[in-house]
Amino acid sequence: MKKFDSSFDKKQAQSLAAQLAGRRTHADIPLCPDPGASSDSPQPLPAATARSLPEPPSAGFKDPNVYRDQVWQLLLEWALKMTGGERAYVSDNSGLVVAEVGSGGMGEVVPSILVTVLENLRRCNDAGTAPRQLTALLEETWICALTFSTSNDPEGGLVVGLVSSSAPEAAALIHLHKVFTAKLAEA
Repeated sequence: MKKFDSSFDKKQAQSLAAQLAGRRTHADIPLCPDPGASSDSPQPLPAATARSLPEPPSAGFKDPNVYRDQVWQLLLEWALKMTGGERAYVSDNSGLVVAEVGSGGMGEVVPSILVTVLENLRRCNDAGTAPRQLTALLEETWICALTFSTSNDPEGGLVVGLVSSSAPEAAALIHLHKVFTAKLAEA
């Protein structure tokens, strides 16, 4: 049986350091700004992501001429147009889909997996709060989840999920979060 000690092979350590030097570090990966963060002055978008974002639908949850499910459909269609996604859905905090538009993108599996991931991330967080946004690349499919508080669950009662073949822009996700937050506040 080999006995472990605190000595190391300097040449092997240098070789390993040289191999790892070419890898990307966490500092190289751009982070999406917190969609819930408030700022007194709007931050300008980087030139690469600056584009006109489509106006959200005018129908609201309190509109007497529109059913609630129609408002969800309009908001989700708008979200797809804004992000260039293939599928969008709204689910509750147990993964039950309330509304969805589009097709493809892993079907019924995505909502339940994202809800589980968000719950696990909430448990890992010292403050005990769920993330407001989660973006992941699964093989060649981008999956994004935005969480929203409700009166029944202030920690994230609703999840808006987006499935896309291209990476969603941070500016579009922030705008999407602000619009959905405003629409839900009306409800």
